Amino acid sequence: PQFGEMLVEDVEVKPATVDVLLPSKLAETLSGGVFPVNAGRHVDTSRPGEAQKATIALQWPGDGPQARFVRFDPENLEIRFRLKDTTASARFQSVQVSFSAPPDVLARYRPVPVEPAEFRPDIQVSGPKQLIDNLNKTDIKLVVELFSFDEANVGTVITRRVLVQGLPPGVRVTTPPRDVRFRLEENTK
Repeated sequence: PQFGEMLVEDVEVKPATVDVLLPSKLAETLSGGVFPVNAGRHVDTSRPGEAQKATIALQWPGDGPQARFVRFDPENLEIRFRLKDTTASARFQSVQVSFSAPPDVLARYRPVPVEPAEFRPDIQVSGPKQLIDNLNKTDIKLVVELFSFDEANVGTVITRRVLVQGLPPGVRVTTPPRDVRFRLEENTK
């Protein structure tokens, strides 16, 4: 999945070994006598939990002049496997929304929520289980930006989108917070 992880389980490879006849110069390039096979293009990530199988034609990577002398017996492998989706999700309740503004705006005005509950929304996130398990509510930063041009709207209701910050790569918000409403009021000293 785009935001998550999958594990490969119940892997079977038939046959378990393959004879490879190749020039000694090519044999020296193998790490530990192991020939890597890229099975990634044979995996259908839209089918987690289902048994999958694929036949992979073995071929030497690259097309150097010696590659034509490589022979595999048998020429194909059959792989069987199952994918397990380890994507997790979590709900964080009452995450605090804060304001970000130029210092000169905050020196003259204070933002006042129209409905204070809008500034403590519940947030649903999903992603790799390990990241979700280690995520705390305090890691999630919900921010409403104020701008200098907002001064023209002092006293009127301003509606603004809430930005989500602080999530690790691979974690996404599945239920984004709603727009919030606030007014700018002059600071009284």
